[in-house]
Amino acid sequence: MLREWLLRPHVAEWWGPAESVGRGATSSTSARARLGSAMIRAFVRRLFADPEVTVVQTDPHPTNERAIRCYERAGFRSVAEVGTPHGHALLIRCAPPTMKLPDAIPKGLRQAALTLPEFDFGEAAWPKTEALAVVESLKGTTVAVSDVVVYRSAPGGLVPSGAAMSTARLPSEGDADFALRSRVAATKFIVGSGPSDDDAWFALTFPMWKDAA
Repeated sequence: MLREWLLRPHVAEWWGPAESVGRGATSSTSARARLGSAMIRAFVRRLFADPEVTVVQTDPHPTNERAIRCYERAGFRSVAEVGTPHGHALLIRCAPPTMKLPDAIPKGLRQAALTLPEFDFGEAAWPKTEALAVVESLKGTTVAVSDVVVYRSAPGGLVPSGAAMSTARLPSEGDADFALRSRVAATKFIVGSGPSDDDAWFALTFPMWKDAA
């Protein structure tokens, strides 16, 4: 069903073939990357509004890393490589969101999290010190921090500053290895932020891996 929606002319006009939704959109400086995943998440939410829908799945080509990355940011997990009438494919699924943030994050930090209208499940923001504490609390889990976006205060509220980082999963990389590598990168990015970011908010994205479901 998701693939059918992405193949509709008015959608394909902007995003191209269904299995390449993330094409050209993985740069951490590109707003299109987050918008592409946000569109998929919005569509998935509509599907899960129907209580009879228990899972949403699609099957990009295994080598289409950008499409897979886009789906992963939207909450999909890889299940297995399968054969289809159209050739080899990677079966990926998204289950209904049962929680906003990973349980591995201490309750106090989860309660202190800031959510903005554009955020979805698995996304929240904290001040610098708390953001570092959140990442540290995930040590020893398979919860990754795939993206960090810096928000600053503006007359209309918090807005993205343009500073951001993103960590993509490598081919054949296991959950634990990707989670550790992504958290190390997130920590370095947050620690390396300048004095002007001391009063900023750091929005973290947690892909829906095993510990975050």
